[in-house]
Amino acid sequence: MFYVSPAKIASYFYHECERNLYFRSLAKERRGELDVPEELFRRPASHENVLRRGVEWEKTVISTYLADEVKMGKQVSDLPLSHCYLDSEETIRELKEPSKRYLYQPTLIVPPRFYERYGLNPGTVRFAACRPDVIECVRGQDGWTFRIIDIKSSDALQFSHRVQTALYALILSFVLEEHGIKGKVDLDETRIWTYGAEQPQTTNIRQLIPYIEHFLSSELTILTEKQADDLFWHLDYRCEWCPFYSYCLDKARQQAHISLVPYLSSYTSRFVREQQLPETIRAFHQFLQREENGSVLKQNATLARQRRRLETQLMAIAKEKVIPHDRVVADMPKWEDIRLIFTAQRDQATGKIAAASLYRVGGIDVFGTGSEMHHFVARCLEECDAVIRKFVDALDRLLQTVHDYNKTREWQAQKSVQAYVVDNYEWDNLQHMLSELLLDREYQEKAVRLLFYFHSGVLSSAHQHPKEMVPLPVVVLTTVASQLFALPVHVAYRLEDLSAYIAAYSDRPFTYRANERFSFRLTNAMKMDVLHDAWQTGDEEKRKEVEGELRRRLWAAHSIIRGIRAWAARIQPSPLAVWPEKFRFPDSAHYRDPLISKLAFMARYEALLNYLDVRQRRSLPLADRLETGVTLHITYLGAKRFRLNNRHALEAIDQKANWLLTECDEEGEKAQQTFPDMKYAGDRSAPRWANLYFARIRTIDDDGKTAELELELPRLLDRFPLVKGENYLLSLRYADLTTVRVLRALQALDQENHRILDLIRDPIRYRKTFRPKWEADEVKALLRESRLTKSQRQAFLHLLRYTLTLVWGPPGTGKTHFIAAALRLLMAIYEKRGRRLAILISGFTHAAIENCLNKIKELAPQGKVSIAKLGAVQTENAKGIIELADGEVWEWLDSGRHCVLGATLYGIQRAHEKGLLAGGFDVVVLDEASQIRVVN
Repeated sequence: MFYVSPAKIASYFYHECERNLYFRSLAKERRGELDVPEELFRRPASHENVLRRGVEWEKTVISTYLADEVKMGKQVSDLPLSHCYLDSEETIRELKEPSKRYLYQPTLIVPPRFYERYGLNPGTVRFAACRPDVIECVRGQDGWTFRIIDIKSSDALQFSHRVQTALYALILSFVLEEHGIKGKVDLDETRIWTYGAEQPQTTNIRQLIPYIEHFLSSELTILTEKQADDLFWHLDYRCEWCPFYSYCLDKARQQAHISLVPYLSSYTSRFVREQQLPETIRAFHQFLQREENGSVLKQNATLARQRRRLETQLMAIAKEKVIPHDRVVADMPKWEDIRLIFTAQRDQATGKIAAASLYRVGGIDVFGTGSEMHHFVARCLEECDAVIRKFVDALDRLLQTVHDYNKTREWQAQKSVQAYVVDNYEWDNLQHMLSELLLDREYQEKAVRLLFYFHSGVLSSAHQHPKEMVPLPVVVLTTVASQLFALPVHVAYRLEDLSAYIAAYSDRPFTYRANERFSFRLTNAMKMDVLHDAWQTGDEEKRKEVEGELRRRLWAAHSIIRGIRAWAARIQPSPLAVWPEKFRFPDSAHYRDPLISKLAFMARYEALLNYLDVRQRRSLPLADRLETGVTLHITYLGAKRFRLNNRHALEAIDQKANWLLTECDEEGEKAQQTFPDMKYAGDRSAPRWANLYFARIRTIDDDGKTAELELELPRLLDRFPLVKGENYLLSLRYADLTTVRVLRALQALDQENHRILDLIRDPIRYRKTFRPKWEADEVKALLRESRLTKSQRQAFLHLLRYTLTLVWGPPGTGKTHFIAAALRLLMAIYEKRGRRLAILISGFTHAAIENCLNKIKELAPQGKVSIAKLGAVQTENAKGIIELADGEVWEWLDSGRHCVLGATLYGIQRAHEKGLLAGGFDVVVLDEASQIRVVN
């Protein structure tokens, strides 16, 4: 027998682990069938402080926020409120005629019809009595509506919360039906009351319910029928919160299971099992090494993309030694004048930042001292906000001092700054702290200034934005370590591992040893149990212990940085390929309209992310780059034609991409790895100092056996000669010829206070209503002849009435046909009134635009409509459509016929900037508009 519940099923969806649900649900009398220690079944899934905080928060919500509106069961004086609940009979009476708006911990007994509906055998799988935290009862014109509210101790809504509340809602709907209760359950939305919130957060469950129903009807029974050894399981960071983690880790080590490989996803592990591939480290390593297995590996993106890296990691574990990856990192500089290391730690129970520290190393001529360290630790929960402010004060003071020092000096004398954290969560925490202070009037200016440097997507909600982006404000040491080294460790790279294996490369390393009072088993986040004890007892010594742990973590990070640099100094060419920028706070972008400022930031931020993506891909080992098509191995044939040697990467080649052509040797690799793409992103030729050429692929000829590329190259090949028969490398280049144009156009819109801004701000208010210039009978007659569907006719009538119409539909629903048919009808209406229309068809891709022009050509009356494309036609089907140069548009529009012009966003913007569209257009169609970036 298996006893399941919404909480257990939600945990299954969170962990993606069959073992988790199987072990937690198996009846007590059957546990002897497993070799799992009995005490693990009694261990709570959450840490004690989290559970205690959850009980306290639930009491606060019920007694404070909901107060007199809650129907509760009998409360026992010596027990906490969470032990109070409505029994099943009381629950049914309340659901039939609610006496209060909220029912606290009502008992729902899953009825037989639920088991029947999902094909579950209650003799094998049984739901325990379910008690959602709260059911909200709302009376409406059509009777009662019931909505699930769940109270959570975490400060953020999680996917598992949605699963749990969706299951409660589903079960409640069957309970109403079973007992003939008049009313309905809200199966569209539930509410999650996260810690510290004044009201619950609404979450959509409508799209989730089909997946849950599929699990109930198709997967749950199969899972319970499995033998324990056949259950799918996988070790990852989520196992930290599973009571059976130590059991699974022991099993993995006994079996040398691939689940021990750091950061291997559960999706990849499941693929390995489903394909019946080897699951032990040694056998899987041998499988990866055999080239004939490539076709199987290509079915999984991770295995195909990271095959070489996985081979190295498996070898490191098998041989129990550190093995460097053959790659360059673009995420860590060679050196910096001033090093800032920081950490920020959340209280796991409340989600608040409770402790933070900052360590400066270097800059004696700026600060007068060689280093300084600051710790900020809350003395109570209420002091957590003060921790954030004090940390931000210290960080701002340090950076402002360097900024002021640099602005009065020549470039050579200025100081560079690089910030470091051990793990990504600390970087996330910094961004969280700064985003919170955006709402604090006293700290808003500091928060904005720091976010200009430590940029993040949160700035899109601010009113001020930086004029330029800093490519690498923070280095994450676990990321750099995983890029440079395969460590002989299991599941994840912990601070203790980095200290033991990497800091050891430096002279005088500081060795960090994990303490179970402060360290989790899988993540680098800091446990806050000691700090909780300090809060409850007022023991200052315990708070100082927390400071001591923060200090050790900062020393360890500093030692790891020195270890990486000491190791890199022995390698030629160096795997560290970049230098940090001279520090200054980025200037503010000055726009009158906050919306323009936001759009400009989005354009710059997206450009930065694209640059970082290209740099990251290009810093992979050469073997990986050749495998994935990031780098092409080519042989010169003459006349700017090259044979492609890694032909298997043909499908991955983006013919519109920009490339760097280098020699196929160590110097060529160094040239592409150290090239600062972002600085020269808008240039069409390489700087004179760079030993490489900018290139583009003009054509690809493939006969099925060999592939040849024709390249666009500079006329003057003065960096190195191209020699027939010699090999070269072609590597992806980050180029951006459009962001500058977008920013220039936004600047013009800002100066004009253009009406398009009102469209973006509020499309519905922006649109205007037409005064009808046509007879209703005339329109009806045209629609009868049009063969449009009912919804298409409604869309056309909307188009006649309003200046703005948004048309949506899944693929294959006739959107392109509607555009062509609607424009033909519109032309017919205006033609009767002696008007000729100028129509623009634009969009994100040439293919979409030309497809639309083709459809218009099919439906438009011959001789009355002129159809043209601004620039060259790109697709075969559109051949024959007139091609116009920019200077020909004006005269063509003045032809006396209806004119339909197709043009890309950038093409039409170029013509506009040249002043060639003075008359404008009567109708503008943006096809596939959802693919267009907002700034475009």
